[in-house]
Amino acid sequence: MKDHLLVDERGVPLSAVVTAANVNDHVALPDLLANPIIVRRPPSRVDPQHLCLDAAFDNDSTRRRLSRAAYVAHIAPKTGRADDAPPHEGGQARRWVVERTHAWLDRFRRLVVNWEKTTESRYAFLCLACALIAYRT
Repeated sequence: MKDHLLVDERGVPLSAVVTAANVNDHVALPDLLANPIIVRRPPSRVDPQHLCLDAAFDNDSTRRRLSRAAYVAHIAPKTGRADDAPPHEGGQARRWVVERTHAWLDRFRRLVVNWEKTTESRYAFLCLACALIAYRT
């Protein structure tokens, strides 16, 4: 099974989705955006939110979906960044934040060793771990 996370700039989980291991990341993005764990203000055209994504999301359908949802997408290119490419406003995308959150989730043994038979039960324990991380930060 694969865990997909949406985190804020501090690494607090905002949304989580569990899929089968063979599901591509960009396929789970609509569920990730529509499935918040923590209630927060939605993005709008007046007040957009920034979203940093890795190269797995570098496709036109993802860019269109994020544009419709009023997100400013910072997507790493698949082939590497060109020397003359303009940098993102405010600096490079910070993917290490979500990687650190995954490391925090690795402290929960139940998530490291996958004992669950269904994605629903794994999702329940993932939500519990995300709630504990949000409480601690």
